[in-house]
Amino acid sequence: MDAGLAAALGAFAVATGTGVAALTAAWAQMHSARTAARAEHLRQRREPRERIYGEMISATSSFLEAYRGPGVVNFSDDLYMRLIEKQSEVQKAWQAVALAGPEPVAQAASEIHAAVSSVVYSYGVAHTGMLVFIRRNSEGRSVENARRDVSQSVRQLRCSFDAAHGSLEIFIKQARAALDEYGAE
Repeated sequence: MDAGLAAALGAFAVATGTGVAALTAAWAQMHSARTAARAEHLRQRREPRERIYGEMISATSSFLEAYRGPGVVNFSDDLYMRLIEKQSEVQKAWQAVALAGPEPVAQAASEIHAAVSSVVYSYGVAHTGMLVFIRRNSEGRSVENARRDVSQSVRQLRCSFDAAHGSLEIFIKQARAALDEYGAE
């Protein structure tokens, strides 16, 4: 092989190696930039969801704390108004979760909202039944129907409260799962 051909082949090999190395470096840089952009996008989706889910948990916990359940039934207008106020906070949080998603978390939040609404409704029915019972008793009238209605209302109230508590636990599991996926949905 003459020296000119060897020099040309050597130059070609160096140029090809340099070109391949440059292309490989460019591809690696592009892939790295794409991965970093995706990670940033996921972080930007995760942080608001984490805040919104936290607000839902906080609002629901606050509602449940306002009324711990009818172990000892204590009916008052003040408590009823406080429950309605706390229900409003749960509704605001529920609306935010419904928009933020994903669907399993939004569904779990809807179940909380329905259960909390049921607690407030059941409390109102039981409270009204208790007032009827007290009035009839003070008037010397028969209270058997009123007693039965109050007992039934209190049972429904307990069921609603348990459902709200259970729905919160399900929501927390769904929220964790969604956040573990880094907000990818």
